[in-house]
Amino acid sequence: MSRKRYLRVRNFDALQHYKDRNPIWIKIYCSILEDYDFARLPDETKFHAVGLMLLASRSNNKFPDDERWLRAKINAEKEINLDLLLEIRFLEVVKDEKGVENDENSDGKRTTLNLMRDTEVCVCFFVEVIGTNQPKISRHLAYLRKAGIVAARRDGIWAHYRIIMPKNENAARILRDVQEWLKTDKVMQKDRKQLANVCCALQPPATIQGAPRPASVLGSL
Repeated sequence: MSRKRYLRVRNFDALQHYKDRNPIWIKIYCSILEDYDFARLPDETKFHAVGLMLLASRSNNKFPDDERWLRAKINAEKEINLDLLLEIRFLEVVKDEKGVENDENSDGKRTTLNLMRDTEVCVCFFVEVIGTNQPKISRHLAYLRKAGIVAARRDGIWAHYRIIMPKNENAARILRDVQEWLKTDKVMQKDRKQLANVCCALQPPATIQGAPRPASVLGSL
């Protein structure tokens, strides 16, 4: 059974005032007003951040990476942008004693690479083919972009992703080897076939209606 991923508030110890009280008291410093990344957050996300700090005080600063569950716990009506809070490093992933992230979908980065193998793909197709939520897909893609092997392009409301070769020749060679291996793996082949089926469906799912189809996938049919 796969493990769930957990999150925590980064540098949370600095926010705790009286740890021996129940509930624990939380301090919010005036310096937060000078935090550029925090200042750029939408107002609703700032509220979510405060709510997550309060939740952290009641859960030993560890809570599941489950947006709906968290939203209910902090009495929020609008969706919590966990990706954004992770990006500005307000939140971080809880790691085990070996420093490995607890992520229940560890194959996600490999699978997205497979679907982008020779084409540019809109993020909505990843969601439909892989069968997980968009925040998790976006997080995997963000890791790949940070690694310098994926580039993004926005076209109106659609976000497209494609593989790019690293400048380092050794890294590029490894990526090419991975791409060759993906071609031979039966599970990856099944995902590619599913992508083609979704692209050519007479009645596509609502999540991809109007989305640009990956050109090379269509051309291979």
